[in-house]
Amino acid sequence: MRNIPTSAGKAADGSFSKADIRYKAIEYTLQINMRDGSWASFAEAEQIARDHTWDPNHVESADLLFQNPPDKMVGQKRWNNVDVDNQKINLKVFQPKKTDNLFVLSGSANLSKKASETLLQPGKLIEIGERVGKRAAIIASEAPLPINPKIDGIQQENPETGNVGELLEGLRPSLNLGEVMAEETSLPVLATYDVVVIALETVTSHDGAITLYNLLMLPGVTDHSMPDIQTAKKMTPLGKTDTTTRNNSLRELILGRALYKCGDYNGLGNKILQAYSKDLRGHYYRHASGVLEIF
Repeated sequence: MRNIPTSAGKAADGSFSKADIRYKAIEYTLQINMRDGSWASFAEAEQIARDHTWDPNHVESADLLFQNPPDKMVGQKRWNNVDVDNQKINLKVFQPKKTDNLFVLSGSANLSKKASETLLQPGKLIEIGERVGKRAAIIASEAPLPINPKIDGIQQENPETGNVGELLEGLRPSLNLGEVMAEETSLPVLATYDVVVIALETVTSHDGAITLYNLLMLPGVTDHSMPDIQTAKKMTPLGKTDTTTRNNSLRELILGRALYKCGDYNGLGNKILQAYSKDLRGHYYRHASGVLEIF
């Protein structure tokens, strides 16, 4: 952890002074073990970092974690030096081996650890990026036009049907030069989001009640309230940064609230809210009691 010089400014109308908006910035460095390079592991690492660095009095925090990727790609060239000359470093360091039409302008390039740390500082890669852009334009201009290009489709057995919104126009339709055929394909489900649940409870449509009920009936989704200290001790994980209990309770409470506001189904929404209205955790019982009282 190290302190960074404070920054300050002032309002254009003079309503407050520099002293009113002067804060101390702190940079934290953490070593976090990750199972693999999946999105889930990165999300878990970010949660661990925020649990360790969060403070109730902080004013602002970084939106993303900064990391120097440990698993560098194998490039066409290797840069082992500590210092980097942006005008002299070979651009093949940023090109994967056996791939001439791709540049990786990031900390994953074939750089030494120290060189990578230097280039990942704000603004350091801009000058190299200008060189890469010029080189990429030359490569593109010299490449032959493909004959009958197409995007291969991916077929899955017994796919579920549904509607998918897709923007097929370019960012600047007036500059479109043609079309590329894309075969029919299947899309993987990468994740599910609570925005659907929030939407259903916002419109309070009874048609959505059965969907919410079915979600709540999935294994492990319900029975996460804590009506007494014995249950709380049993359900609370040992790890200080484990958020499983919080996540499970919030998911159940949000789904139950949405089901209740959509007219309920088999009384499950009411049952969940009644359970959380007797929860030991004050923020849960206040919320559940409020929903039962208002709606």
